[in-house]
Amino acid sequence: MRIIQESTSRFALQRLVAYVASTGALLIAVVNYIALRYLYLHGPLFAFTHPSVLWVIGFAIAFFFTSVVDSPLARGSQVMAFTLGGITAAIQSTTGNLTSAIFVVFAMVLLNEYASQRRATAVASTVGLVYVGTLAMGIATRTASIALSLLVTMVLVSAVIVLFGLIGYRQHQIRKEHESMLEGLVAERTSELQEALVQRDTMLQEIHHRVGNSLQLLSSFISLQQDDVEEGQRRVLKETELRVHAIADVHATLYSQHQLSHLPLALYAGDLVSDMQIAYRSDADITVSIGTTMEAHIDFSISFGVILNELITNAAKHGGSATQRSKVDVTLDDIDGNLQLVVRDYGRGFDAGSCSGIGTEVVDQLVRQHGGEIKRHNDTGAAVAVLFPRDAVVREKPVRVGQTDAPAATPVTGQSSSPPT
Repeated sequence: MRIIQESTSRFALQRLVAYVASTGALLIAVVNYIALRYLYLHGPLFAFTHPSVLWVIGFAIAFFFTSVVDSPLARGSQVMAFTLGGITAAIQSTTGNLTSAIFVVFAMVLLNEYASQRRATAVASTVGLVYVGTLAMGIATRTASIALSLLVTMVLVSAVIVLFGLIGYRQHQIRKEHESMLEGLVAERTSELQEALVQRDTMLQEIHHRVGNSLQLLSSFISLQQDDVEEGQRRVLKETELRVHAIADVHATLYSQHQLSHLPLALYAGDLVSDMQIAYRSDADITVSIGTTMEAHIDFSISFGVILNELITNAAKHGGSATQRSKVDVTLDDIDGNLQLVVRDYGRGFDAGSCSGIGTEVVDQLVRQHGGEIKRHNDTGAAVAVLFPRDAVVREKPVRVGQTDAPAATPVTGQSSSPPT
């Protein structure tokens, strides 16, 4: 069993061949001796010194020595011995039959194990031609003894079966070792990649968290500064605060949803409008209707938040009058697979100078940047419709960080909210 377990190298195979061939040769020598003694009725000394016995014993001893040293010479000697044995057996008139092919076939099998494929093919072709010629010269019309031929054939076939079985087992062991090694390498590399991905995801999630916190802090500073300035400056600071807050909400939503690059627009837009309802609670009534399930890329989401903030701010500022609060309707829907945002108020509508402010320029530029279209018109007040192509919104498949127990974002359909008191 130890020999079989170690049969995964050329030297181990070389030793196995030596042991089995030596054992098989000794069995053939015993068969020949018994045949000479009891079939042909020769004396013990004559039978033992007969060439059919001595030569086979010498063959067994020579093969046994090839198991001692690991060398190409020893392996070549084994191949040569089997080859010459087959050719010699084929050319003799008393044994020139196909039994000799067993030697040659096994010699070529060993050659394929010991040598490169190209060299083994060249040698096998040459040996095949030589063997066919010698077999044609040595085919006999009779055999020395049917019983003797059968015994020798059985021993040869048994030896070949054992050797082929050992070689097959060796190949099986080699395949198993290679597969096990590959599986180990794949598992190790997969573990490393998974660990790297977890670290990357954790780092990106932490970055979103810190960026969001930093922007929220900046927004709070701007809010605090409003108490120390005049009314006109206070309004400007308030608009700036809301712009910063719109960007901060993107990172906060990504962090809360365990996302790296995409976030649900329904959740983000709903939260952003809710924040603006609180910010403009004394100036405007803002209602929102959201009917989209798109998950937008972070780059688009930041621009979308700024656009939505500017449009609502403008509608809240100009959609009312001195005696009436502004009323703002926000609608977000999928239109033929694309994203449509409509912000409407019920004030005096657009006039010649109402579309030239900084906020308007920012909105127009961001819409063009994402391949969208914007239309402004008067319809019982001012209405702004922005249409974005789906490819600009989604870009690629969302990437999530692990598993999350947070509920999926639910589109806010027909949601209406009044300002808190």
